[in-house]
Amino acid sequence: MHREASDPVNTRQDTDWRGAITAVTLQWHNEKQRGITILHLTGYLGESAIDRFAGAVGWVLAHGTGPIVLDLADLHGWSDEGQAAVVDAATRLASHERILVICGLHRVPEPKAPGNFGPPITVYPDVGAALTDLCQTASQDRPPRRQPTNRVP
Repeated sequence: MHREASDPVNTRQDTDWRGAITAVTLQWHNEKQRGITILHLTGYLGESAIDRFAGAVGWVLAHGTGPIVLDLADLHGWSDEGQAAVVDAATRLASHERILVICGLHRVPEPKAPGNFGPPITVYPDVGAALTDLCQTASQDRPPRRQPTNRVP
């Protein structure tokens, strides 16, 4: 299943290959690999894109089961509100007994839960590592490995 969305009023700007200034919008699509849902984000997760992101999370929540891997490898950046939206998504999923793991934090910092509230979010370097660990933990019927250095409080 492939869904994309864009937010033309997003205020974040970037330059294209010609050096022209362009607005960076948030796009998303989801896929299943090895029975696990992966939600890929591209663009910028700013204040104007939070509702779009929440809608994407709601869509994958309604159309699947199990953990959700949030792939941020192609995310150009995020605001404080965008980081908070990721923590909110983890809380929302936890209320449905599902977990959110994130990967691909090459361009953005780990999200920080305000006041250390919210469920732990496991961080993986890439989608492959997340899938490998999640598949192993599912076969052993245990929660994903959580290492203190790779965890959002």
